[in-house]
Amino acid sequence: MPMTTAEKLFESIAVLPIMDTHEHVPLRQQNRELPCDVLTEFLSHYFDKDLLSAGMPRNILDHARNPELPIADRFRALSPWWDLCRHTGYGRSLDLSARGVYGIEKITGDTIEELNARFQAGVENPHHYRHVLKDLCHIDRSIVDCPGYRLRADDYDAQLFLLVKRLDPYLSRFGQVNDMVAYTGIEISDFDSFLAAVTRDIQNFRENGYVGFKLGVAYERPLHFARVEKAVARELFSGALKAIQTGQPYQAPLALQDYILHHCLSVISTLDTFIQVHTGYQEGNGNMVAHSDPLLLNNLFLEYPQIQFDLFHIGYPYVAQVGVLAKLFANVSVDFAWANIISPTAAENALCEYLDLVPRNKILAFGGDYLFVDGIYGHQLMARRMVSRALARKVDGGQMDEDEALATAKLLLHDNALNRLGLSL
Repeated sequence: MPMTTAEKLFESIAVLPIMDTHEHVPLRQQNRELPCDVLTEFLSHYFDKDLLSAGMPRNILDHARNPELPIADRFRALSPWWDLCRHTGYGRSLDLSARGVYGIEKITGDTIEELNARFQAGVENPHHYRHVLKDLCHIDRSIVDCPGYRLRADDYDAQLFLLVKRLDPYLSRFGQVNDMVAYTGIEISDFDSFLAAVTRDIQNFRENGYVGFKLGVAYERPLHFARVEKAVARELFSGALKAIQTGQPYQAPLALQDYILHHCLSVISTLDTFIQVHTGYQEGNGNMVAHSDPLLLNNLFLEYPQIQFDLFHIGYPYVAQVGVLAKLFANVSVDFAWANIISPTAAENALCEYLDLVPRNKILAFGGDYLFVDGIYGHQLMARRMVSRALARKVDGGQMDEDEALATAKLLLHDNALNRLGLSL
């Protein structure tokens, strides 16, 4: 039987070097949570939420994550729900990772013990990260949404990772204020000194080990950031200052958050860098999806044309909205981080739509968005297949030839991330 166009394209796309625009993995593999086994790690992100969505009681999930108990017994207890979820994007990614990283065809009760034995050998291998990311995935660099503060060169492997700095702590809970004071030398005694410390901290982002910024607050609030008078923000900051001085938990009012974000963006707009923004579906079980509508960011794109905004997760389910924004604004790109495992079919259809709608230099086709490195393998394979299928539809429809399709794949999976985000390797 002759090869399909998608199969022919995949032969070349499967070995392309790619850029990974978004991850959450620990920067050192020895920093992974221990003790662990393949179930505790594979159920630490994404697929566990599908199991709960399918109706699995949480106590069975807690039991399954306990590495002190026999793994065969734990898998047996959750297997009815695992089978219900196996064919979701999350489930398919794990089976692909088991196959590609460990040589186990499928995660089942019959294979779980052997999979775990091979997994444990990987845990003990000091080169496992490099093996997965470089040898198996052919990833040039993965951009990590780093929860830390200031990173030194020996904190991570710069041949594997680039780092982005979260803006979220400036806006609300102020959990990194002590670090900010230490590294800026500015004591926070009032609103103006707080803004001065934020300014200096942002300006020092490259010195502190970062290549750009990330905004993830759509998990907690709507993405519309209004213009607020400084006098109003200053008054609201009195409660924040008390929390900062006492170390008490504090949730800043939205108006204060709005003012602080505009202040951050005014500084960032002078620095020739980028911001990655969470839009669309929020990971977990239960949230206000409408908070993450990318159209709520429209005013920011108008006010800060100097900043490159990279809109994550194709805004799913707001796929068309993200495409319209990327078409309308020169400083907005659309990023498939996470999207290929949320819904592989939606990702393929979105790419076909975006290639009709958006200049092809503004589409970034892969970000693994995983907490554990093995998951990245399955996701990148799904992303390569998605790109192959979408481009094959364009070739079979007469919109491009195979050479144009392969050149487009290289842009989507590699070059656009470098060029749009201004990265150098």
